[in-house]
Amino acid sequence: MNYFEFFKNVIGMIKKYGYFNFIKIIIFEILNFKFDKIYEFKTEKSYLPSSEPYVPCFYYALWDIKKRINLRKKIFIDFGSGKGRVLKYFSNNTKEIIGIEINDKYIKYIPDNLINKIFWKDAYNNLFVESIIDKYIGKELIIFFYHPFEERRINEIIETILRKNLLTKNGIIIMHRHKNDDVKITNKINILEKRNYGISNIFFFN
Repeated sequence: MNYFEFFKNVIGMIKKYGYFNFIKIIIFEILNFKFDKIYEFKTEKSYLPSSEPYVPCFYYALWDIKKRINLRKKIFIDFGSGKGRVLKYFSNNTKEIIGIEINDKYIKYIPDNLINKIFWKDAYNNLFVESIIDKYIGKELIIFFYHPFEERRINEIIETILRKNLLTKNGIIIMHRHKNDDVKITNKINILEKRNYGISNIFFFN
């Protein structure tokens, strides 16, 4: 990446998230930076030609989620868990945490305490997704989406959960904003509230 592309990306982020959120993103990335885990900060090529490249979720977004939501009784499912940054950040704050990731090359980055929490499968496989959510009927779920999921697949997963009667009281959908900031959630569920915090869209439903 040359200097022109770098500054172009910086300007794009400022336009997307706003100046103050951009500053917070930078501060939190610096505070959480560790040389022995530099791989977490590395942008990589996409797993499939049709997918977007891997980009780690911002630490500021994760801190903001933890500040705003009581996670203690929640089962947290991260669709597209990558190298496990989100799982590691929330591992001690949730009732249970699960990752779904197609790229099993990332397994080398996952700590021992989380290795059995990740399913190295394709989240576009309907049978697999149904087999996972079958375990959590009646539970309080947090469904976390970060790119490269597009609107169509997000809604397909939500509707699958709906068919399984998993959209129970106190359920939450979180979409960390990246490319498509205006993802529309299916009207088949009862959205109690949508909160836009500048960097994450959080939907509360019953």
